[in-house]
Amino acid sequence: MLYASEALCKYNTPMDQKHLIDELDRRREIAESLRDIISMINANLPLDTLLERAVSMAAQRLNATACVLHRFDMENQMLVHLASYGLDKVFKSGASRPFHNLKVSGGENYLYATLQHQPTYANYPPLPDRLNEIKNDPTIPAAIKAERIALRQRFAGSFSVPLFIQDQIYGGMVFYYDKPQDFSDEQIQLGLTFAEQMVVAIQNARLHQAEQDRQRELHMLLEVAAAANSSLDLDEMLVKTLELIVALVGATRAGVLLRAEENGELVPHTLRPEQEIAPAELDEMVKVCEAVVASGETLYIAPDETRGWDEPGALMPLQIRGRAIGTLVIIGSRGGTFVADQLALFKSIADQVSVAIENARLFEQAEKAAVATERNRLARDLHDAVTQTLFSSSLIADVLPKIWERDPAEGQRRLEELRQLTRGALSEMRTLLLELRPAALVDTDLDDLIGHQVNAFVARTRIPVAYSNECEHNPPPDVKEVFYRIAQEAFNNIAKHADASAVTVRLKCQKGRADLTIQDDGIGFDPAATAAEGLGLNIMRERTQGIGAQFELHSQIREGTRLHIFWQQPHHKEHKDD
Repeated sequence: MLYASEALCKYNTPMDQKHLIDELDRRREIAESLRDIISMINANLPLDTLLERAVSMAAQRLNATACVLHRFDMENQMLVHLASYGLDKVFKSGASRPFHNLKVSGGENYLYATLQHQPTYANYPPLPDRLNEIKNDPTIPAAIKAERIALRQRFAGSFSVPLFIQDQIYGGMVFYYDKPQDFSDEQIQLGLTFAEQMVVAIQNARLHQAEQDRQRELHMLLEVAAAANSSLDLDEMLVKTLELIVALVGATRAGVLLRAEENGELVPHTLRPEQEIAPAELDEMVKVCEAVVASGETLYIAPDETRGWDEPGALMPLQIRGRAIGTLVIIGSRGGTFVADQLALFKSIADQVSVAIENARLFEQAEKAAVATERNRLARDLHDAVTQTLFSSSLIADVLPKIWERDPAEGQRRLEELRQLTRGALSEMRTLLLELRPAALVDTDLDDLIGHQVNAFVARTRIPVAYSNECEHNPPPDVKEVFYRIAQEAFNNIAKHADASAVTVRLKCQKGRADLTIQDDGIGFDPAATAAEGLGLNIMRERTQGIGAQFELHSQIREGTRLHIFWQQPHHKEHKDD
């Protein structure tokens, strides 16, 4: 092995020795650079952190004043600024520029050379010529002109190297120098060597970050799904979901446009955060969203400085079972961009939102159908019960004066009948109100609940009912409801099937126990031979079992029917009354 001291002895002149020392220093710098890169590769750093360290290290190793690293987004034809050193006042991290704007920004040669795996290097004209050249060019937009002037004011030359990962273009690095350079073969080779090792570190960081991104995206989708399914109210669900999307993806705003069910037009529905949008801008957005819905494909709108667009936009169709229902719009941060992976994530989010919108709409339709069904049932009940009773009452009231004049005794009887009918109509109305407000069952005493049913039954059937009750204490609400429902079913059975001429009802309520008997003198039936479902007997038994009560039914042909239910709290030791 030849050591440095031995090598120096072979060079006779001081100039030769200085050349050797310089060569050894250069090789040492390369070795240190490679060692630093290998250290970064093994550190599993986040990609952003690695890139920031890389541009700093690269600038120092190549004795540059500044350095910037770009990614070439070939799919969207964009140059994306990822990291920089010494250029904070010139470039903004995350800013992007379309390829077609690189000519006016001075990066066209850099783009073409990088795509050809070639480095570029050049010194700029001396001051002030290199500034006047830009200032006097009317084709350069003002914002880009200010950027280029800032660069030329500070730097006298630049040098770029391409970054390729497995023959696929990743981007490039540009080094800026405050003094003109010779750009020797050694300097260029060092830059290319550094770039080759740099892409290994980038690839490793990308793989590491890809795994983290997948985990984060999965977590994000789970959060969006939870928000989208947290409510079946469409407005509430969309507000909560869009606010979450804005927070999770770092967007400035997110909105949903939905097809109106009446005419199929696409109309703005929800925007978070809320803000005023000019009518002309809104109309233009609706037109673009209509095109997205028609195509069924995600549309990415890249920032374009020449058109005044400084925010990226992603528009995803909302579809369910192949049917278009609207559009999800996500607007990114100023100067940012959306990459393919983000757009794929947005599409998955749109799928989640589509399902949630469909569920909310189906629930709303079900609610409307339930309301319509309940209204129809109420209308039938009013017609079958209250309306018929009031009609009979009206007929009696019309003829009652004439009957009273002719036969006071008959008039007295008809007056009593009218009283029973009006009481029955009032009880029927109260019963219907109880159906509409089930909570009222809790507030009404059990003897009053059964009394309303008795009055309604008498008014509806004209069958006399002997009702007696001894209620010192109300049973619990669940017991009260079971007694009420079973009595309701029993009265319905008597009216439809019993052909009875009289009914007896006895109710007894004491603390911790309740006892109800309903008996008629009708035609009766054979419980063993009769289908229990038709009379609701199975439901009655299930209700009583649900509260731990006893259910008894006795009936014989031409001997009437007797129904008895008895409930007692478990800790009460009294026996039931026979």
